[in-house]
Amino acid sequence: MNRVLIVDDKAENLYLLRMLLQGHGYQVQEAAHGAAALALARHAPPDLVISDLLMPEMDGYTLLHAWKSDARLRVVPFIVYTATYTDHQNEQLAREFGADAFIVKPSDPAEFIRQMEGVLERARRGEQNLPRQQAEQDAVVLRSYSEVLIRKLERRSAQLEQSERELEHAMRAMHLHSRALHASANGVMIAEVRKPENRIIYVNPAFERITGFAGDEVLGASPQQLLGQDQQQSGVEELRAAIREHRDGRAVLRSRRRDGSAFWIELTLSPVMDDSGTTTHVIGILDDISDRKRFEEELSRQATVDALTGLANRNLLEDRVGVTIAFTQHSARVMALLFIDLDQFKRINDSLGHLFGDAVLREAARRILACLRDRDTAARLGGDEFVVVLADLARAEDAAVVAQKILQALTAPMTIEGRTLTVSASIGAAAYPQDGTCYATLLRNADSAMYRAKEAGRDCYRFYTADMNAEAMARLELEAGLRQALENDELVLHYQPVFDCQSGALRGLEALVRWQSPGGRLVPPSEFIPIAEETRLIGKLGSWVIEEACHQVRRWADQGLDGFTVAVNLSPQQFRDRQLAREIDDILGVYRIPASRLQLEITESGMMEDSTGAAAIIAELNALGVSVSVDDFGTGHSSFGRLHQIALSEIKIDRSFVQAAPDNAAVAAMVGMMINLARTLRLRSVAEGIETAGQRALIASLGCDHMQGYLLGHPQAAAELEALLRAHHPGD
Repeated sequence: MNRVLIVDDKAENLYLLRMLLQGHGYQVQEAAHGAAALALARHAPPDLVISDLLMPEMDGYTLLHAWKSDARLRVVPFIVYTATYTDHQNEQLAREFGADAFIVKPSDPAEFIRQMEGVLERARRGEQNLPRQQAEQDAVVLRSYSEVLIRKLERRSAQLEQSERELEHAMRAMHLHSRALHASANGVMIAEVRKPENRIIYVNPAFERITGFAGDEVLGASPQQLLGQDQQQSGVEELRAAIREHRDGRAVLRSRRRDGSAFWIELTLSPVMDDSGTTTHVIGILDDISDRKRFEEELSRQATVDALTGLANRNLLEDRVGVTIAFTQHSARVMALLFIDLDQFKRINDSLGHLFGDAVLREAARRILACLRDRDTAARLGGDEFVVVLADLARAEDAAVVAQKILQALTAPMTIEGRTLTVSASIGAAAYPQDGTCYATLLRNADSAMYRAKEAGRDCYRFYTADMNAEAMARLELEAGLRQALENDELVLHYQPVFDCQSGALRGLEALVRWQSPGGRLVPPSEFIPIAEETRLIGKLGSWVIEEACHQVRRWADQGLDGFTVAVNLSPQQFRDRQLAREIDDILGVYRIPASRLQLEITESGMMEDSTGAAAIIAELNALGVSVSVDDFGTGHSSFGRLHQIALSEIKIDRSFVQAAPDNAAVAAMVGMMINLARTLRLRSVAEGIETAGQRALIASLGCDHMQGYLLGHPQAAAELEALLRAHHPGD
């Protein structure tokens, strides 16, 4: 049975890879970093090693070099298996270090096993990859020069008896050697090997430049002072072992300059031995690799980490899902994907700014992460969307426990920049394998479940069910159809009349958009307006309604039909647009109609989201001569203290109150209070949804000004209203 050593600092990766290999009959050893792997292998070499690249203490490159530098281990094949370094240059670098294979995560489990067994087969045939030897050759050259110099120094007393010519030749060789070391771009130091510690006897100018230490400051000192307090690095033990074993050694180390600043060096040690084979000196070659380390860290960060929150990004998320699926396929466990979307997050960005919103996202990410186990993964897709991968669950329903925990964590009050606020979220869950067998399907289905949670009132979670996919497809088709309707002029306006409660005279019309689908069906706004709001089509749709309504007023005026207002509903998105007044002024100018003929309606909740901003926008509209009314009054949270400061023209009492009033004395009293409030604020009152004679009589008795509803007139196309317009003369 082949024995495989896997090296990775993440317990979940070790776990998943162990299960895969054991499932194919391999004996597995594990190590959390390179130093531990070397210790295991030197005690009992494995048949194959599989190593990640980014690890603490000793990274994958350092382990690979040490592995291929060891005479016993270099015949053992070495596979690099990583999700971090996926470009050609990093693969080439790994192969130059001696890697026998470079496999990028995520990989298909069957393909991974095939590649691994191919490496083992090549190893049995003696076809291992060996590292490049350039650095070792450089060290050999310097070592040979040093051997000449040191031996001649030791024998100098004996050479005094030799001829002056030989002495001159030796001095010339020493001078050339000194010049070569002096001119080297790499830092060079020579140290005596002695107990209890070694001491430096020579450094070149490059050493002084790299470390910041002058030569007279380090001569006689221990080389370990370059490490400061960081003496326990795994690379240090590798260098000590090289000295004990009279061999070359190399390690990547965190070092300290004279000013205390940290930097990275690659240190290569080569022994110098006397005639008896005892190591008397070592030559150290220092290469400052700080720039390379920063580049590697930046590559790792960009490839795997979301810059704002520090969570996994899309690339690493897909990798983790693939690895978790591979594990789940060989176990009796379950995995689940949670799609998390913060509720009403756009309001935070719009009202408090994107920098504040970014701070909220960072805090939300921290809270989500605190709810998870080490084996789970939290990622940010972008915006306010997060995804959690739950690995190794006993059953899919266990995901509900985590989802509820996340909801509770997010709804706890946050204090950001001195401001306290509460954030909720909607969560959708999809489980492998019942809800999808690949990353794309699981993500799509979890997203669908999240929208179901939104529809259920937000601040909750929902699991994916089969019918949700059909609903999602229907929504996509409706969105595509609406975009086409805007382009192909499939939208029409119908107009519902508004009458005086006392005289019955026509006072105005409310424009209501309809969608005449290619199949002939008249699609009601209740079906497509929510889609328009979610997809940001509402702005384009709202502009079309305003322009078409003004155009129709112009057509009626040209026929001698005027003297009434036409009301148009505004979405909250339109109402927040600071260019709204300018846009309406331009449209009124194009169609040459008085501003008094146009009235705009905004819902109570939409207006009170930002009452200060609403007051400013309404003032701009009033300056044009356009009046503004509050629709669905009674369903929002108006502040009476703010209401009287906003220059409105009327309030429209929501149909739910009007239709309940005849049978409920308390509701009737509330309607009366709304009418009296309007009268006190010198606003008109309009009752919506009049459908019975009883409702009409009650509304009139309470002193309401205007009314509309199916009892009085259904919404109709413009051509169908001409007879009504000619029969009534508003204002008489």
